[in-house]
Amino acid sequence: MLASFHLCLYKGYKLHLATTPTGIILAQELTTANVYDSDAVSDLLSQLTARS
Repeated sequence: MLASFHLCLYKGYKLHLATTPTGIILAQELTTANVYDSDAVSDLLSQLTARS
């Protein structure tokens, strides 16, 4: 019995933003599409804490 493999290729980018309720951008992170969203959050938080 042969195991099947699924090769997932991701193309593109994702823009992660931290904004105020009125839409003012406080921090941004541009990642490739294969980066987990949770990994980008730590970078956004470090940008926010550096601003204070």
